Amino acid sequence: MSKLKPFIAIGIIILIGVIAILFTHPTGDVYNQYLSLDNTSGKGYDSKGKFTKQFEYHNEQLANDKKNKQVQSNGNSQAGTIDNSDKDNYIWSCTYSDYSGNIVTYDGVTYKAGEKGPAMPLMLQGGSDWSTYWPTGLKGGTNIAASGCGYTSLAACITYLTGQNITPQRVLEDGAGKFHTTSSGIGWDAFTAVPTWYGCNVIDIGHDITRLAEELKSGKVACASVGTTDDSMNTFSKGAHIIAIRGVTEEGNFLVNNPNGRGETQLNVEYTPEQMQSLIKHEWVIGKN
Repeated sequence: MSKLKPFIAIGIIILIGVIAILFTHPTGDVYNQYLSLDNTSGKGYDSKGKFTKQFEYHNEQLANDKKNKQVQSNGNSQAGTIDNSDKDNYIWSCTYSDYSGNIVTYDGVTYKAGEKGPAMPLMLQGGSDWSTYWPTGLKGGTNIAASGCGYTSLAACITYLTGQNITPQRVLEDGAGKFHTTSSGIGWDAFTAVPTWYGCNVIDIGHDITRLAEELKSGKVACASVGTTDDSMNTFSKGAHIIAIRGVTEEGNFLVNNPNGRGETQLNVEYTPEQMQSLIKHEWVIGKN
């Protein structure tokens, strides 16, 4: 019996470890825009401060993955769906949900895209090459990760419509920072002006969910200001926020590209018109000239 004691002790330690993992496994979303901002390494923290993972890809894996044969769709290079069995080939750095979705390529740069609707790239404020960038001297913000939801949403829409890789940093470098305010972040004039710099057109439709759906069905996309209701705060962000809307389903539900830490888990979620009526408060429809 004495010879078995070490093995019993080891077994107990392993069991305790497994139980600990099960009960401390992070759930919930990553803080808005990864505000812990040591996340230049791709790390983020959920609302309880626990380490969570953010999804990223090895570009080399994507380039060499034979399963992702390039196909042409509306002038954009879009790859096929990746099987979940390949998940060991990826770096898991933000949500614990299994990967599902497509990969889109713009100017040789790959992004995740939703399984439904247009192949708009999911651009995230945090954990990206541009996350720590901010124009020198621009007040009212610190970096794109913390203050760049509007610029990131604009960049995603413009990239999708033009087929060019227009990053949030590029948008700011091209002068969008002049619309930034010290009190409330990006000024709404940015949404009617910035897309026109890249050959797009914009319609400010106020808050009109019916018209929004009609415009999206015609091939346009949109930026939207998130509402201030409890539902809005609990769904898209804990504060003032901008999201991109890439399309509607045949059933009339909306598809969202949220640029903050919740974007991964919301990419394939469908939001009904009734939900969107209260979740957002103002929309700008963007199309290609």
